[in-house]
Amino acid sequence: MSQFTGPRTAIALQTGLTTAQSAKFAGGRVKSFVEEINLSTINGGSAVASGDTLRVGVLPKGAVFLYGHLSTTVTLGSSQLAIGDAGSAARFRAAAVLTATATVEVFAAAAGRQYEAPADTPVVVTVSAANLPATDNTVRIEIFYTDDSN
Repeated sequence: MSQFTGPRTAIALQTGLTTAQSAKFAGGRVKSFVEEINLSTINGGSAVASGDTLRVGVLPKGAVFLYGHLSTTVTLGSSQLAIGDAGSAARFRAAAVLTATATVEVFAAAAGRQYEAPADTPVVVTVSAANLPATDNTVRIEIFYTDDSN
């Protein structure tokens, strides 16, 4: 049976992991931010409408997106959530429904994997297809990234 080595791994094996690659590929410190949105209070008691956006955090300049977690305490019905930034509303998660409760969805759209923030970049949730329910329930978003700037 043959054994193959990826090009980044080959460099790391030859020169040492810390000198071979930037932190966005290996050895970076993983950081995160978490936002919890109460659906009954975020819009003053009214439903967040289809087409509305919610800012949920900021990727610092130079940070590299790894993946995210999304969960809710109530089914969002036919509402769809996309997670992205000003450059692409679905950079990190394509618009999709979230109907499972008390579970965590891991997301990392291909366009956002190892995306390096060119400046401090607000992360935005875009609601589509239907309004979010205006109930006393929570949507939780966690974003994980590498950032060795400090």
